[in-house]
Parts: sequence; structure tokens; C-alpha cells
Amino acid sequence: MTSAHHIIAKVLSDASLPPTTDATSERYLAVAMGYPTTWRVSRQILSSVILDNNTKDDHKIGSTSLDKDCSLSTTNKNESIRSGAYSKTPSSTIIIQDVIYAGNPKKGVDRWYCHEAAMLASVTWEGNPYAHKGGHLTKIVPQFAKGDAVEVKYGKKWFAAKVSKRKEVQEGFKYSVVYTVDESTQDNVRETSIRMAPPSATAKELAASMGFPQDWEATKNGRNFLFTSPDGQTFRSKKAALKYVRESTVEAEDPPWRTAGHELMNRRIVYEHFHKLGRARHVTIDQTGKIVGWIAETDTDRNGEPGYVSEDTGKAASLFHIAFEDQPGHPYGKHLIDSIDMEEEEVRKLLIEEDADSPRKKRARLR
Repeated sequence: MTSAHHIIAKVLSDASLPPTTDATSERYLAVAMGYPTTWRVSRQILSSVILDNNTKDDHKIGSTSLDKDCSLSTTNKNESIRSGAYSKTPSSTIIIQDVIYAGNPKKGVDRWYCHEAAMLASVTWEGNPYAHKGGHLTKIVPQFAKGDAVEVKYGKKWFAAKVSKRKEVQEGFKYSVVYTVDESTQDNVRETSIRMAPPSATAKELAASMGFPQDWEATKNGRNFLFTSPDGQTFRSKKAALKYVRESTVEAEDPPWRTAGHELMNRRIVYEHFHKLGRARHVTIDQTGKIVGWIAETDTDRNGEPGYVSEDTGKAASLFHIAFEDQPGHPYGKHLIDSIDMEEEEVRKLLIEEDADSPRKKRARLR
């Protein structure tokens, strides 16, 4: 046996030597086996095999060997049998797995799974724990590439990001990432702080999850979303997109909303509503809306029933659908309403006087 084999055999023949449990025990084991003082050997006991009484073991009592695949095994016989004799009593072959590190394992240093290869590397070792680019059978390869959608651990939380740059360093690879939430950049991120992002929902799935009808799409646009309708219209705010949904799908009702054929179509109204904010406090909100659809008193649904029956008269009547304008930054935004349906008499009371230069006013002056 070589001197390296003698060192390994001496350590393994000590049956009282337990598996390593911490950095100190790993360093002590490495030094005992003749490795540099900064190296570590992590040991695990994998399994034991009970031999039959009549089976002659290939190992001598208390012997240790290096197998062809560099795994280590040691055989412990009945202590009453003299050294050198074969045992005819049950015995166990303990399978030991050692991983040799050229320093702190958490820093991605070179590692080996074979003592013979590790010993050869230690002979010419000059203090660089990354000199062998990963070590025996474990060449370091990058886990991420530029453009990958990932999650990065910052503090105790993981944040969505995209890899913008990768560079090779002694201990492996470091990355630059751009965070999705605020488009900020972080450099020199280790692989241990990065993981692949889960598969993202398709644009249509995302839109559906946000309450949009079939065939709408929603995509991430920096910190915001971009919404696309089936007919190709794009919107940069959810509220504007939903407003378009309301205005473009009124025909889907039963009966469908008419979008033309009445003098009130596209006219604007001011609707006033009240909200109680506290025991002695209330607020009045004025919203401007536009008439985007109507149902005639002669319209019927698919069952032949009137499209709308007036609550006041109990008879078929015309009904108008009003969609209200966006008011971003409104101090009472949570109390704003998106749309409302009104009878013609109520609508006419709330109409805004048309602009002096509107086509209707021009025709009136020409008369």
C-alpha cells in the first residue's frame, strides 16, 4: 500500500470514530488523514451488510481497503478471533462515504469523492481552494444564463427578477439581476441566492385571473400591466381596459344593448350620490358618465319577455346604460361606481348641456 493508503486504513480501522457532525470534526478528520489543515472531510455511514456464518470474507480482521470505485469499506470481525484469521461468525461490512473539500463547503470550493484523487491533488496544492475548477468528477457549470426568469433571495424573501449578466469567478459564477418590482439592479449575486422562477401563466390565463373575458390578454410591462383586447386594442390601466369591456360587451346582454338609434346615445350626464363616512360625516360625489347603450321598450329577450319593465309603471320601458369616466387619484376612489342603468326620464334630468360647437348645436343655429 502507498503511504496515502496506510493513512486512510489507520483512520478507518478505528471503529470508535463516528461520522462527522460539524466543521471541527470535519477538519480533525482531514488532518488525521494527511490533508492540508484547511481542508475538510465529511463522513457518512451509509449502510451495513450482515454476512453469512459460512461466508469467507475477502477482508482480513480489522482490515480496510479502497475499492475500484474509490468507495471505502472496513470489516470488523469477532474480537476473539486473532488478527489474520478468517471469521466464521456473523460480521458486518460498513460502507463509508467521504467527501473531501479543499476548504469550507459552503463557499463552493473544490471537492472529491475519492481519497486517492484528493491525495494526489493535495500534493501539489498551493492554497487556492478553486484551482481544480470543482474537483474530481464535479466540474462547475453555470446554473443560469442571461435572460433567465429567476427569483432572488433578498433578506428573508424571494423576489422575481431576470438575469442580465453572468461572470465567472474563482468560486464559480456570479450574476447581475434586474428586479421586476422596481427595475432595480443588483450585482455579484451568488448562485445560492438564485432559483428558477416558477412557470408563468400565459397572457390569456393571467387576464382571466384578473377578471377579463375570454381571449383578453394581460402581460407584465415593467411594474405595470399591458392589457390587449381580442380586437387588438391595448390599455395601460386595468380600469380603462375594464371600461372598454363594459362598453364593447353590452351587446352580449339579453336582449342586447343597442349602441345607436337614439338621440341620447353618447350624451353625457352628471350623477350625484352620497356616502356616509362616519357618525356625523358624509360626502357627496359627482361622477360624469356617458350613455353607451340602450334598450327600447319594444325589445324582448329570447323568451319573448320585455327587455325592461319599469319599476314605477310595471310596463315595458326604455332603459339606458351609462359608463362613468376614470378619475385616478380621486380622494374617495373606493366609493366611485363604474356604471349604472337608468330610465329615460331620469337620464334627461341629469344630461349635461352640450358644447356650443357640437354638431347638434350647429344644426340648431342654421335653422
